[in-house]
Amino acid sequence: MHTRAPRRGQRLRRSDEGSFTAQASRRAEQKGEHYKIWEEIEKQTDMIFKSFAFEKITWNTAEPAKQKAEKAFDGYFDKAEYKGFQTSLEDAAKKFQAAEAACK
Repeated sequence: MHTRAPRRGQRLRRSDEGSFTAQASRRAEQKGEHYKIWEEIEKQTDMIFKSFAFEKITWNTAEPAKQKAEKAFDGYFDKAEYKGFQTSLEDAAKKFQAAEAACK
């Protein structure tokens, strides 16, 4: 059952209050999770970038960061909405593997 938000000046029926409050609570939790996951992805991809910023690649930083970024995105509840980012992440993983094969 989908409960709509009340219009301005309209009151909720007593039976609707719980549903509307529960939906708002779920949206707030998802929003918090969204920011938490994207913050983790940003942090880990920054670490990967910095690992390749110098002539000597710091693999001991890059590899775990790559794995954590991929894990964070794989566990993201709304990743189907970010197909472009998923493609970019897959392309970056291929380039990472090519660099790893050439340099290690």
